[in-house]
Amino acid sequence: MKRILFVDDEPNILTGLRRALRGYRHEWAMDFAVGGEEALRRLAEQPVDVVVTDMRMPGMDGAQLLKRIAASHPNVVRIMLSGQSDQEGIQQSVIRTHQYFSKPCEPNELYRAIERSCSLRDRLSNPTLQQLISQTSSLPSLPEIYTKLMVELQSPDACVRSVGQLISQDVAMSTKLLQLVNSSFFGTKIRVESASQAAALLGLDVLRPIALSAGIFSQFDSSSSQSFSVESFTDHCVAVGRVSAVIANDVGAPKQVVDDAQMAGLVHDIGKLLMASQLSDEYDSILEEVHSGSGRACEIEAERWGTTHAYVGAHLLGLWGLPQPIVEAVAFHHDPSDSYVEEFTPLTAVHISNAFVNETGLRSPGGEEQQLDLAYIERLGLSDAVARWREEIHEMAGEGMET
Repeated sequence: MKRILFVDDEPNILTGLRRALRGYRHEWAMDFAVGGEEALRRLAEQPVDVVVTDMRMPGMDGAQLLKRIAASHPNVVRIMLSGQSDQEGIQQSVIRTHQYFSKPCEPNELYRAIERSCSLRDRLSNPTLQQLISQTSSLPSLPEIYTKLMVELQSPDACVRSVGQLISQDVAMSTKLLQLVNSSFFGTKIRVESASQAAALLGLDVLRPIALSAGIFSQFDSSSSQSFSVESFTDHCVAVGRVSAVIANDVGAPKQVVDDAQMAGLVHDIGKLLMASQLSDEYDSILEEVHSGSGRACEIEAERWGTTHAYVGAHLLGLWGLPQPIVEAVAFHHDPSDSYVEEFTPLTAVHISNAFVNETGLRSPGGEEQQLDLAYIERLGLSDAVARWREEIHEMAGEGMET
């Protein structure tokens, strides 16, 4: 049973939460603390899985509380639940908060967020990876794009459209921006699937301080890894995103599915970026084994860590509150039959596009030719389209589909 700690400085708010969440008492062990200091005492007495805290509290506010929890209890899922707050306060909480919800928040919305944040934990038995994912607040970007973005943001003539276009070319930046807008950090209330749309919604007045001061973006240090090329990684992911959207359009999928497919394709290998940047020596040795022909990346990852980059990436995205179809596509893009989904979804598009993009030679580090799950494709009635898609994707490769 998951243990959830709710924190607010107003006892009547906690009483209301207790009443609203009463229906989940058989699934959660819930505790309620008045203020940050009491919350830390409760945590010292008994560990919890999730902390949900208000932002504005006297003495120790929500941002300060989550910062201390991140340092002392790194595996805890950290959620901010608050009314309107000043921009400075939100910027302080961006780095340490996994998800942010505005009051009033429906109980079932909070329930889904907590369950999804914890859902992939069972596939991550490795405590090192669990802690690494929980502590990750941002991922490193392609240095060239990072530099261009910083120059653009500092320019008096900065254009939000140009900023959005730059961010959409980078896997790490796109992922972080979607975390912010889909978690309501800045009051967005609509479903957002693209980095360009997210940038337009936030605007330069928000993007400048969180990028330049809060430090939500950083650049990849190529000297930290001998075998991982962030350039190859980015080219592969951009191509898979583009091809996934083409496939989704071809089957007549709704626009939201097409948009989700493109975003899922862009971030499908985000777990590789996390491990290459945070566990560079260990991941270098895995890539060296792959290059020597000792096995496939997923097999070696599972042998070393008990899981694969697909589940590592999906757990991070679920923790950050990205839409479920994207999380599902990332988790199962190598093994779609394991998802038990029997209809066309972004997962279908990413599985097929990843395999065919790899065939063209445009691979991310550790990538290899991947066998299509033909039984899965046949169950979805897509077998007749596979040969045509393969031909079209190889033609796209000749035109430079990573750009």
